[in-house]
Amino acid sequence: MQVLTKLKIQLLAGKGGDGIVSFGHFILGGKPNKPNGPDGGPGGSIYLVGDESINTLFHLRNIRNVRAMDGTDGSIKSKEGTKGKVGDDIILAVPLFTKVYDENHNLLFNINSKEKILIARGGKKGLGNMHFGDKNNPHPIERTLGESGESKTIFLEVNSLADVGLVGLPNAGKSSFISLVTNNKAKIGNYEFTTLEPNIGILEYYSKECVIADLPGIIAGASTNKGLGIETLENIKKCKFLLLFVSMDLLDNDDPYVSYTKIKKELMAYDIDTKYIIVGTKIDNAFKETIDDFQKHFQEQVYFISTMDNKQGINQLIKSIFNTLYK
Repeated sequence: MQVLTKLKIQLLAGKGGDGIVSFGHFILGGKPNKPNGPDGGPGGSIYLVGDESINTLFHLRNIRNVRAMDGTDGSIKSKEGTKGKVGDDIILAVPLFTKVYDENHNLLFNINSKEKILIARGGKKGLGNMHFGDKNNPHPIERTLGESGESKTIFLEVNSLADVGLVGLPNAGKSSFISLVTNNKAKIGNYEFTTLEPNIGILEYYSKECVIADLPGIIAGASTNKGLGIETLENIKKCKFLLLFVSMDLLDNDDPYVSYTKIKKELMAYDIDTKYIIVGTKIDNAFKETIDDFQKHFQEQVYFISTMDNKQGINQLIKSIFNTLYK
């Protein structure tokens, strides 16, 4: 599953149908009978609704313009006339905690429930001449036209990306982990920025599940927008908690603890204080002394894993993830 957390959409609600002028059968003398011109139908409206089953705007990636159906005009095909049909509404599903801004970036809504939110109202229906007759004007020819629907540009921004964000320097093993434990077959390679944008996967554990985001690697200076800096740090903020991945393979980094401090420095510089679990990766290519020395820096437990054949530490880490989310 790919990620899209920001989106601009042009909305146009449906136009209301026109009312018409009509009369019943002509009476003796050629004068028309009572007015029976029906109303048009209201235009369709556009709604947003929160959906807890999605975490990104990827399903809307090809939508830039959304137009609801127009109401139809009244009709005189039947003896009594038929009012116009209501234009069909459009309902767009977005992740919970999606923020909705107008084109001046003023906050309109924060979608934090499954309740439908009206975002663009359909045009009012036009009235037929049946509404305008009285004793002084028994045969009115007045009617009104349907009104245009609301037109506006909105910006959607997902405020919650995933339950768990995978954070680390390039080549820390994040993509290998998400490919192993979820349905996401991430691109894996031994070079910087293998992951160019967040990748999303679903991790299942007995009857529970969580959403994991594999985020682009952090480099020194990310908080000053080096590499994929600010965009990645913004997405990190949208995760409930983090796994800080640090490679134990000395071919990847000079020293694992130095790598850890680089990550922490960039998170702190961007005021990210999200709860995290430290994960030492690639232990199949590491010296025992390297692993032991890294653990000595922390009072809390560090989870050491391998995504190779023996899958060492993977089950313990998964259990810890769900204990953290559901405790």
